[in-house]
Amino acid sequence: MPFKAFDTDKKINVIAYWFDDGNTLRAKHPNLVCPCCENRMAARGGKSKRTVTHFYHTAKNDDCLSEKKYRSYKDKDFLTHHTTMVKVILDYLKPQIPPGFSLDTEHISKNVPGRIADIAVLDQGGNIVEAHEVQLTKVTISELKERTDSYEHSGVEVVWWFGKGCDSPDIIQWAQRNFGYCLLPNVSFFTEEIEVEGF
Repeated sequence: MPFKAFDTDKKINVIAYWFDDGNTLRAKHPNLVCPCCENRMAARGGKSKRTVTHFYHTAKNDDCLSEKKYRSYKDKDFLTHHTTMVKVILDYLKPQIPPGFSLDTEHISKNVPGRIADIAVLDQGGNIVEAHEVQLTKVTISELKERTDSYEHSGVEVVWWFGKGCDSPDIIQWAQRNFGYCLLPNVSFFTEEIEVEGF
């Protein structure tokens, strides 16, 4: 259930949650491919379907890194919360980004093989310098360490945002010990509309 696709006609990236529904998205961007595997994609979902607007591969591709990223979110509520957190964090970061730098979502970088950053801070050359990762499902300390190391070995700073099922005392202690802080956004971080969704 990826949220980013590439429009082969307009030569631009398209983010699914810019659109209220898949029908509008499909009408505006009929020719889409996956930025990861370059196979065809289409859009579906939206408010009328009571789900988040998202993309899917028109032909199943289990090897696509983009598909694998969201496979762990079997619970629709977790996926909705993950998407909402990414959107809110993007809005939070935008005014803080220095001139010449930019933000990207679901960023794939050759410098960090096997990882897709939820949010990436890119330098003037388009290279990732900072990754923001939203983690809501349960994960082990060793998994977090492995993911963090993959970024840091490539010279990329990583910032973790924890919530839902991933705010256990051991995770909090690990984050505080390694980064000096632990980001656990509370309800006041989100708008009223989002609060209703049950953060």
